[in-house]
Amino acid sequence: MSANLPRARTTDEVLDALLVAVMAAVLTGCFRLAWWLVRVQFRLVWWLVRRPSRLAVAVVPVVLVVEYDQHPATDLAGAGALLVAVVVWAWRWPASFRRRVIWRLRGLWRGVTYRRLWATATTSTGLDVRDLTTGDRVVPGRSPIVASKHAEYLRVRMLPGQTLEDWASRTEQLATMFNAMECRVRPAGPGRFGRAAHRNLIDVTMLRRDVLAQPIGLDVPAEVPDFHALPVAWTEDGERFTLDLLGHHVLIGGATGAGKGSALWSTICQLAPATRTGLVQLFGIDPKSLEFPYGAGLFTDVVDGDPETMADALEGLVSVMNRRKAAMRGRSRLHTPTVAEPFIVVVVDELAALTAYVPVAQVRKRTESALALLLTQGRAMAISVIAAAQDPRKETLTHRNLFTTRIGMRLNEPGDVDMLLGDAARSRGALCDRIRHQTPGVAWVIRDGDPGATRIRFPWISDDTIREYATTYAKPPAPTAEDAPVVELHPTGDKADAGTTTSDDLAA
Repeated sequence: MSANLPRARTTDEVLDALLVAVMAAVLTGCFRLAWWLVRVQFRLVWWLVRRPSRLAVAVVPVVLVVEYDQHPATDLAGAGALLVAVVVWAWRWPASFRRRVIWRLRGLWRGVTYRRLWATATTSTGLDVRDLTTGDRVVPGRSPIVASKHAEYLRVRMLPGQTLEDWASRTEQLATMFNAMECRVRPAGPGRFGRAAHRNLIDVTMLRRDVLAQPIGLDVPAEVPDFHALPVAWTEDGERFTLDLLGHHVLIGGATGAGKGSALWSTICQLAPATRTGLVQLFGIDPKSLEFPYGAGLFTDVVDGDPETMADALEGLVSVMNRRKAAMRGRSRLHTPTVAEPFIVVVVDELAALTAYVPVAQVRKRTESALALLLTQGRAMAISVIAAAQDPRKETLTHRNLFTTRIGMRLNEPGDVDMLLGDAARSRGALCDRIRHQTPGVAWVIRDGDPGATRIRFPWISDDTIREYATTYAKPPAPTAEDAPVVELHPTGDKADAGTTTSDDLAA
């Protein structure tokens, strides 16, 4: 029976087995270390390749130091060239230099506060979670701080289970923790190369000073306006806000005294040089008969007062749209404005007076039908609508979703924001109900394709300034028989069907 018992392992065999295990562990560790180093190097190289400016900052000083002993003159020349390049960058492209250099350097200093308080702030506001495995508290990750003179910007990676609304509901507590005037959150904007950001990323802004508190002046319009980039306002970053008007419709909403007139006239004044050359035709619809008379010289026609007359005007514009559509069929999908067929901009002072407030049902239906056609089909025909509204209710803004750019000025209630700008607009950062009465012209802008809201201020434009523009950029004299057709906003008789004045009519 003793022959069946396992033989005891000798000391040498035990040592050999232990040595094999140790060597296997060492080899495994070395392999993992080598693989980790390869991954780190690959990630570092990829990170630098995607950030050429940081690659240059990292590589150029090293090359200069290494080569200095052998070629000092060459290195000094290279350092001088680099300094000149930085100076030219700061002089020629100051906005880019501020964002890429100054703001990041300032962010290093202000980042000390965030490193000290970030864990405390997120824990005290309930924005951290507990790791069920280790029991440790996990706080949201954040990017390095980028700081301008008036605000700090950081990108935050939300923890699993968190939403934008969770952070939006705690902005006041976060502002208090970091001693900021206001805290704002919005979905993260697109990253490098225009790629969409991950849904768990948000942009946080800590506002220190309101640069839009003081009124701003009107920009001098360009002699040849860029219809895709009209400088109509200023952002709180100190940069011009440009309005893409051609191919878009604009809705402006706000309470009484919020500055809707500033938004309308800022856009009209930027288009003024093009009205003089005939490349733009402005048509005003003014139910109150008070907003557009000061600048009547800029308009091809102004319709006011009678709802039936305003319905006729809109139907006349629909006729022009249909004529252009017939001419474009099979040739082009987008109309390019010319003097013969100009860019038509319809400016409505009070949208509700064309829809919900019209007492006659038949006239109201005509108006709503014509307006809906212009909003759905006019963009491709170079016909844009700019409409102002005071009442944000859905009953008065039935066509809200057809406006690709929505501008919210001061509103009375938090619920008015979403009714005017769209669902979840307030949680995306558009705090229109918090705009102060002392800052008319301040607004939040929501644009199709932009996940967040932009805060801007329109310039204050006096009646004298409007009269000056109307005199300086008065529309050209009435066309002769050889000139291009002009829209007829008051069609009568047989012309009511066509909606235009022909060359034969003018000659007669």
